[in-house]
Amino acid sequence: MTGIAAHDGHDAFQTSDGWEGGMAEYRAYSIGIDGHIVGFEALVCADDVEAINKAKRLVDGHDIELWSGVRLVIRLNRKTD
Repeated sequence: MTGIAAHDGHDAFQTSDGWEGGMAEYRAYSIGIDGHIVGFEALVCADDVEAINKAKRLVDGHDIELWSGVRLVIRLNRKTD
């Protein structure tokens, strides 16, 4: 098997039968109150739905921007009490 990264952030593997899709890579960026990135967490998920669910768990004192490569998937607002 030879692995390559596709343009959409998904990995693809060449097998003897052709191409087999893999998992997608995402980054969940924590956004500070000043709008700057204060950290990130790399996520590997089957699709956007799984990535969004994982990113929701990261929302606390900061907004979270979930990206797949150059594509913004969603911005989640911080929890306010």
